[in-house]
Amino acid sequence: MSTVWQYVQELGHYEFASEARLRQGSGFHLSCVSQELQKKAEAQRAHGLYPSFPLILQEAAEEIVNLFPSERRDSYFIPYTVDKGSTRKFPTRGKLYSRWVNLKRALTRSMTDRESVPKETPIKKLEVIPEIEKSSYNSLLQTTGDTLEECWTYWKSSFKLRQMKLKAFETPLVYFNTFSVLRKPFGYKLLISDFEMKHPNAKHISLHQLWPSIGSIVIDLLKHKPGQVPDLESGSNADKNLQSLKSFPYLFSPSQLRNKISNKLFKISKAEMSERFFLQVQGFGDMDSRIAERKEKIKETGSSIQPFMVAVGASSGIQAYFVVVDDQKYLVNDCLTALDVTYKIFHALDIPYATETKAMWQTIDYLVYKVTNFLDPSASVVVGEIERGIKMNIK
Repeated sequence: MSTVWQYVQELGHYEFASEARLRQGSGFHLSCVSQELQKKAEAQRAHGLYPSFPLILQEAAEEIVNLFPSERRDSYFIPYTVDKGSTRKFPTRGKLYSRWVNLKRALTRSMTDRESVPKETPIKKLEVIPEIEKSSYNSLLQTTGDTLEECWTYWKSSFKLRQMKLKAFETPLVYFNTFSVLRKPFGYKLLISDFEMKHPNAKHISLHQLWPSIGSIVIDLLKHKPGQVPDLESGSNADKNLQSLKSFPYLFSPSQLRNKISNKLFKISKAEMSERFFLQVQGFGDMDSRIAERKEKIKETGSSIQPFMVAVGASSGIQAYFVVVDDQKYLVNDCLTALDVTYKIFHALDIPYATETKAMWQTIDYLVYKVTNFLDPSASVVVGEIERGIKMNIK
């Protein structure tokens, strides 16, 4: 049987070349094809003729049966037919046809990949980096950077070279671990400066000015969906910004996820989706264990690193806000600063959004920062609802 499949594989290469009118030197070696079929194909090619499809597969199926009498022709090729009585259509099928389709797809993909290779390699680009930038990069790797001022100049002046390294590294986590200064309490400010360099049009956008109106619409929308969100407080002491951020995920439908470790599909609840967007813990004592649990869930969905927000304390009296990247906890002033920093770290490190929170971050991007303006269908629905609510408030 291995000889049969060798024949099928070789024939697949020949047929794709014939169909695509590709010529490769002396042609293809069909070691298992009979001399008669091979000479016929070569004679046709010599006169600029190519076997018609699916005739060549039908001839090949017959040739296989001749070579291996125990094989059935319809196992290898069944042509397209129409039942005259019922007009039911039966598509072309069989092992040869499947092999032809798969090989054609693979070769097409490989040709596309070759065409998409950039003309300049990273090595050539590195050659045009100014010496002062290389020096700043090396100094950045060596500095302890106990204060922001000590490493700020090195960080800013090595931006282009660091961006090339970011693209070259295997994952954003490798890049993050390369620079010890990112493990300092001020490390997020360095990443924000990278975000502003990459997206200068978003530099002066103030989330603190824009979110309150968006957040109020979020709460109003959810009030019309009873039972959707727990603890929608209405008292004057409630932190509306925190309330809207925690309830924001309830506007979206949970996505079906795949555990990359077990390869099993599963679906999370809206409460779990909200926690993956904005984690709230009751006290500092259980913060590390809850963060460790969150990191395990990140690994299960195939990501090496995901920034996320953490609030410590009860909703009526939050003690601290953090942005967590890997094991690093950045202390920030309030929930909107946490949201702003988390969003900018995603883009500074080129980290793809997690599947379960992707629509939320796309919505925030579209309504506030306008960096990509790309929306999945679920995000598009929510954006439409919020924009309608904002227009009604303006009127």
